[in-house]
Amino acid sequence: MAEPSCTVTSLPIDGTSWGTSPSQGAGEWLPRKTMRRRLAAVHRQWNPIRGYDTSSLGLIQFEVWSAQVGLVPYPEVCVHTRQGVVIGVLQGGIARARRCFFIDHIAVHPNFEHDARVCEQLVELAIDRSLEEGFHGWVACIPEEGAESLWKALRFSPSSDRTYRRMGYFV
Repeated sequence: MAEPSCTVTSLPIDGTSWGTSPSQGAGEWLPRKTMRRRLAAVHRQWNPIRGYDTSSLGLIQFEVWSAQVGLVPYPEVCVHTRQGVVIGVLQGGIARARRCFFIDHIAVHPNFEHDARVCEQLVELAIDRSLEEGFHGWVACIPEEGAESLWKALRFSPSSDRTYRRMGYFV
């Protein structure tokens, strides 16, 4: 099996803090039972948008399908909504050996791909998940080649073997 890498649209990060007020949106971790159906609905919602690249969302859908047919463990998938519209999707899972939440993929709604706060909010939801597991907010990813600057802008630091890590909200 190939080593996972983080896929995400390149975003300009302005370093602003992302709160949790209702106008900024909310995150929801999807239950396994409805994961595939909910992601298909997101795909239908985003697909008609002119110029939309479905690759990041498609990779997330593939991971869920692979889990449903028993090829890999189930991933954890979170959707970020604003005013009833899904504007971001994060897929990853608890990496007990690395003691962190490991982010595999992030997909951003085409109309929000330049809103850095969407990615930041998704990363914060992963940090919260890491805290729930007792990993002190550690999150990690392996960026795709050429996307390292995005993850650095999201306050991740290079670690070992191509892995980038971030510890909670304290960086």
